[in-house]
Amino acid sequence: MKKIVPVIFLALSLTSCGKMKDVKNYSNNSNIKSVISNEDKNSSSNVKDSKDIKNQKYDDLSFIDCYKDIIDSKIPYRIDSFGGENRESYLNEVDSNGALYFNIIDHKDFDYPLLVLSKKMDGVGIYSIVQYVGSGNYRTFNELQMGQTSVVSDYLYKDNDGNLYIFDDVMKQIIGINKVDDKLLANYIYKPGSKGYGSLMVENFDTKTGERTSEISKNFPNGVDSLGAMMIDPQKEEKFTYEEFDKLKNELKPIDMLGLSEEEFYKKAKEFGYKDNNEVKDSDKKDQVDYENIEDTDEYKKLDSFIRENINLYTNDNGVEFVYIGDYDNNGKLAAFVVGNGENEDERNLFFIDENMQITKVCDLNYFNISVKNNKLIKAGDDQYLSIITNNGGPKTDSFIFSVKNNKVYEPDISGEVMEFYQSDEDMFVDETNKLGENPKGSVRKGGKDHYKYNKETRQFEKLD
Repeated sequence: MKKIVPVIFLALSLTSCGKMKDVKNYSNNSNIKSVISNEDKNSSSNVKDSKDIKNQKYDDLSFIDCYKDIIDSKIPYRIDSFGGENRESYLNEVDSNGALYFNIIDHKDFDYPLLVLSKKMDGVGIYSIVQYVGSGNYRTFNELQMGQTSVVSDYLYKDNDGNLYIFDDVMKQIIGINKVDDKLLANYIYKPGSKGYGSLMVENFDTKTGERTSEISKNFPNGVDSLGAMMIDPQKEEKFTYEEFDKLKNELKPIDMLGLSEEEFYKKAKEFGYKDNNEVKDSDKKDQVDYENIEDTDEYKKLDSFIRENINLYTNDNGVEFVYIGDYDNNGKLAAFVVGNGENEDERNLFFIDENMQITKVCDLNYFNISVKNNKLIKAGDDQYLSIITNNGGPKTDSFIFSVKNNKVYEPDISGEVMEFYQSDEDMFVDETNKLGENPKGSVRKGGKDHYKYNKETRQFEKLD
């Protein structure tokens, strides 16, 4: 398992819903209503006994709107307070490696369901849990930015009683995530041979005896709200046999994760009795998937007009403009990639116009020839991609492939590594190669085709040949 930079544990703030994120400024500290204090840890009115919560009907559905704003990155999914400063974390700022997922689950210990978020890559993921506490406020357990000591797992798990666990794929141990006062904390560890209360540990060194001892950090006496380098308190460690460990592991049930789309969100929300006038209607779904008629929509016309007013479009010798508008990540919102003229006569640039009509330069495209096969976007799974084929007059050709993820430019791994990449039919993608071969008189260029399939979960094109 990959290990990256260390996690820094921060003091988690109580965060409020309902504030719009400023597109130009990713910091918006007005989202904070209050910071958790020792007093309100023990006095929250939003916590009920598990017997009252089990099978309850949710009359207050305000948590759904809050969770939707988090998923849409209108508000941060987590705010940390540290040293008098607040750090906001938005979903659309999570790095582009891997894919984001969600689910909304009931929990026996809280008034409101929990929003589970995950970023998954290569079969494992990192998990974050948002806990709505009422009156527009929420707390968040763990963050989605991976660090060297981050806990990665294939799933978040529940036992038969509804308690939460995560299997640490690196340390091969099970971590219990429990209700402490009125919030979620990781504070119990099970591993082959032992179990016990755990948290972030610190090491003490006795200069007189040279003895080193470990104890629970005074900053995290009841557990931690970020999964990292946890250890069992040596004073509270108990025997836990290999058989008992395997039995617990086999009893845990994985929590299925859903694709982060408008349709999936409202489908899940309806399970809680939620109705919303802004949910995806049948006509909206048609606009999402009916790529042939997308140019007839008002959204397309508005974005196309904005592009022509703000970008000096490049036109090739055949009079072709390179304007490619689409619902690239199938979220019901349009974005665009456009080739425009640079400041100098022979300069060309690729621009990205995001869902908020903000313009960003992606890269230079100063090639002798640029083209797009069949002058249309690639349709892969539920997503769309632009494959720009470049050539400087010789046999060497390169294709650069672009799409959108979390309202930012996304490139699959093969971008720049394939030669002439295009879609051959609905589920097949082709790279027309021009490889250097050998013959008795010297080297020769030899054409061929490599075929690819699309992995919807990872958003990668995988070679078949």
